[in-house]
Amino acid sequence: MSSDGLPALLGNRALFTFAVEGCGEELRVVRFTGREAISALFEFRIELAAATISLDELVGKPAVLTIEGLHATRHVHGLVCEAGYIGESSSYTLYELTLAPAIWRLQQRHDCRIFQKQSTPQILTKVLESAGIPRSDFRLDLQAAYAPRDYCVQYRESDLEFIGRLMEDAGIFYYHEHSETRHVLVMTDRGDASDPIEGDPTLSFNSEAEQEHLKTFRLSEGLRPQRVSLRDRNLHQPDRAMEASEGDGEREVYDYPGGYQETGKGAPHHGGQQARLRLEALQAGRRRGVGTSDSPRLVPGFAFTLSDPIRGHLEGDYRVVRVTHRGEQPQALDEGAYDTFHYSNEFECADKKLPYRAPRRTPRPQVRGAQTATVVGPPGEEVHVDEHGRVKVQFHWDRQGTRDENSSCWVRVGQAWAGNGFGALFIPRVGHEVIVEFLEGDPDRPLVTGSVYTGLNAPPYPLPADKTRSTLKTESTPGGGGSNELRFEDAKGREEIYIHGQRDWNVIVENDHGEQIGHDASLTIGNDHSESVGRDHTDAVGHDRTIQVGNDHTETIAGNMSLAVGAHQSTVIGAAKSEAVTLASALTIGAAYQVSVGGVMNETVGMAKAEQVGLGKSVAVGGDSSEQIGGGKSVQAAENITASAGHNLALGAGRHVNVTAGQSLNVSVGKQASVVVADKLTFQCGGATIVVKKTGELSIQAGKLDVQASGRITVRGAMIKLN
Repeated sequence: MSSDGLPALLGNRALFTFAVEGCGEELRVVRFTGREAISALFEFRIELAAATISLDELVGKPAVLTIEGLHATRHVHGLVCEAGYIGESSSYTLYELTLAPAIWRLQQRHDCRIFQKQSTPQILTKVLESAGIPRSDFRLDLQAAYAPRDYCVQYRESDLEFIGRLMEDAGIFYYHEHSETRHVLVMTDRGDASDPIEGDPTLSFNSEAEQEHLKTFRLSEGLRPQRVSLRDRNLHQPDRAMEASEGDGEREVYDYPGGYQETGKGAPHHGGQQARLRLEALQAGRRRGVGTSDSPRLVPGFAFTLSDPIRGHLEGDYRVVRVTHRGEQPQALDEGAYDTFHYSNEFECADKKLPYRAPRRTPRPQVRGAQTATVVGPPGEEVHVDEHGRVKVQFHWDRQGTRDENSSCWVRVGQAWAGNGFGALFIPRVGHEVIVEFLEGDPDRPLVTGSVYTGLNAPPYPLPADKTRSTLKTESTPGGGGSNELRFEDAKGREEIYIHGQRDWNVIVENDHGEQIGHDASLTIGNDHSESVGRDHTDAVGHDRTIQVGNDHTETIAGNMSLAVGAHQSTVIGAAKSEAVTLASALTIGAAYQVSVGGVMNETVGMAKAEQVGLGKSVAVGGDSSEQIGGGKSVQAAENITASAGHNLALGAGRHVNVTAGQSLNVSVGKQASVVVADKLTFQCGGATIVVKKTGELSIQAGKLDVQASGRITVRGAMIKLN
């Protein structure tokens, strides 16, 4: 666009005008350059001629650049982000102002913060509103459904970088709509649709008619990747192949991690959607046009129709991707001058038939090295963990965290060993400071890899005093006050392994258990002790063994019992002793055997009792001795039997008394002897018999009877009969 006809059409009015809100001075546009693109900040540098103005009256104020066109007026509304004095002309002071969108300010806001359970559109809205962008100044024009993200971190990056990479990741691009009084940020995922430019959307190529047209145009088509393949991993199903692919061909872009999960699992996309978005971003510029024009209506994000009947292969609908503007009206320096003015632009466009996605050019922030964080949980809870052993943490850089279960996502905890139902498990507790690393440096993927002591959490033993000690010591929960511990002492001469159980200790050995102690062993049990041996039990004691039982002692043996004592055995019973043998009992003593009973001793045998003594047997009774036999009693001695009583000796039988001697029978009485028979007394020796009856009769029968007396013999009777 030049001065060939337009000034006449405009009545010699200025083609370019500029106004700053709140500034009453006339600001005459001398020249300007501007660049704008999809998913990029626009920037216009405008040289102005005006009276002397304080720069602070301009900076930070809304302003509008107006470009008069043949078919429509173009407004570029924005924020004056910079103003500077650049010199003077004969009549004016010269200034240069930079016009940018309101979101330009997001470059100057850097933060570290966490978003949880929010979708990408919700996060974008929150960031913009917190930066002072009113809801009326931005619009989300979205057609896809966006699931909440479990965890999303803005880490040491500007608000602009943060929302930029979120949109690129989600297949959202942005551009601006301008009016004389405002500009609106439009964020959209409608890659297959674009509104037409203002006015007639058809622009002719190389037309000589007095109309806006394309001066030059080049169209190119290039090779782009044909296929995108992604892979990711799911914590809950690690053995499941999570692969996604979009497109066909050998020019493949493969990436891991793909940044997706199954639908509803807390990631921004599922695999197929993410692969499609990436492929569309790579192919968006496959059919690309560049050119120059004099139409200020070419605005990124909008579409135009190219008309060229001569070169029909160029005709079609194109989406404007990038525009660089140049405008100049030197007559603004002298109101009386009638000089030329000029406007032109260079643009880049893409075939509208190809879905558009912004290229993924905003780098994801990287966490360099490890960090530390504090384990957190609900108030009053000392151990906060889920079924996977994950914990919640509060990062030291997180200003918005509330130091509770909402401070982070569930964070996996690295262990020394982790298998299917086996491994090591130590759960960091609330208040512990832990080491956190990030998979591939991604702040969205934290992993606890260790723990460290702090001024609040001191080691279990004072250091460096106990520097030779190594320990695993836990703490009773809730409330503390107790611990379980496995401790190693490595000080020379004091080496020790120490195990402490605050309450119960259970040891299960599925097979053999061996213990070897080089010196003493001591076992102290405060209460009961129970030991169960499924089969044999052997105790070997090289020297003495002492068993002391404070109360009762019971031993039950289901089978045989054998006790062998190499030397003496002494048993002392303070009170009574009871011994019950269900069947037989045998006692074999190689030498002497002595039983000493201080009081009464009772011996009861339910059936027969046999006692065999290899040599002599002596029984000494300090008092009376009584023996009662329910049946018969037989005493048999290979040699002599002697019965002696210090006083009387009584022998009685309920029926018969039989005395049989193989040879002699001797009865010796120191004084008197008396034989009393109630019925009949008979003495028999061979053929001789003496019978005494209770009637007083005495009969002597013998083959020969000799009566001899050293003195006289007297025979008296009522009648004496001699044969």
